[in-house]
Amino acid sequence: MQAACDGGFGMNVFTLGNLRVIDLTRPLDPATETRRCKLHRFNTGGPIPDFHTHMDLTSHLGTHVECPYHHREEWPDVASLPLTRFLGRARYIRLTDLPPNAYITPRALDAACGDRLCPGDAVILDSPYPLPPFTDKTNTAEDGRLLVNGETAAWLCDRRVK
Repeated sequence: MQAACDGGFGMNVFTLGNLRVIDLTRPLDPATETRRCKLHRFNTGGPIPDFHTHMDLTSHLGTHVECPYHHREEWPDVASLPLTRFLGRARYIRLTDLPPNAYITPRALDAACGDRLCPGDAVILDSPYPLPPFTDKTNTAEDGRLLVNGETAAWLCDRRVK
């Protein structure tokens, strides 16, 4: 296995056989997180140092999955989802032809994706309007992020993508 840093968010890219694996994890830093993220490291004592960490984190922090359980208590939690949901071919789609705060429409997705999507692909949507999450700029005039609605979800569902 070979690893190389790919730039943003500390992403690592690994070669695993003929596969290119990209770790999309965004590192958590308690010093810069704006939501609940506290770590307390301590030594339990004894003749051999034995360090442990108490973690106090909100579940909606950093890289995470919006699992069905997030919306309804009787729906599956992350541990109930098959691992294959988190692995596989992915398509990075940058939507550059929409104005700030626009809904991501089926027409925009057709133009951006063409026929490149296959059932089971993961789709990563991006735009020219990034905003650090959970800051005082959220939902202000500086927040130009694109919006997802039912039409967006139906378009993705019709193509059976992740």
